[in-house]
Amino acid sequence: MEQEKDEGVLAALLKAIGQLGAKEALEILAKLAEPGGKPRRTPFVRAAAIEGLARLDRVEAKALLELYARDKEPTVKRAAEASLR
Repeated sequence: MEQEKDEGVLAALLKAIGQLGAKEALEILAKLAEPGGKPRRTPFVRAAAIEGLARLDRVEAKALLELYARDKEPTVKRAAEASLR
């Protein structure tokens, strides 16, 4: 995934990872939902990771969604808020 340059493809991958729900999914999605990174993750990619997290039926994922519902980036914040509904 780190080699994928197309944000649309990366977003689809992140959502699919959440849908599949493998045990490694939480770690992968949590990492890509974080701000920063090299190259810097865009709000679009972070929001897609959050949508993937929303598809996981895990307490840890819900806690991350609650955290990102207070994010300073509006796109990320809206994705997390929508996922909590």
